[in-house]
Amino acid sequence: MLSGGATVQLGSSLTGSLTFRHLGAAPLIEDSSQRGEASTVANGRIAYRLGKYTIALEALNMFDSQDADITYF
Repeated sequence: MLSGGATVQLGSSLTGSLTFRHLGAAPLIEDSSQRGEASTVANGRIAYRLGKYTIALEALNMFDSQDADITYF
């Protein structure tokens, strides 16, 4: 698994962030004869601070990845 991201301050009250998560291929059973495929997902967020409140908009799976979040055998 690899996960990372960046957040930028776009002004005194506005922030934006982009995160990526990659899950590599992994065994679905102990002998590794069945393996799940790798998946990658990108998420974005923009937030605006209004005093003690924050309003945020998140975009999940921004690039419409068709990869499975979980795989069973």
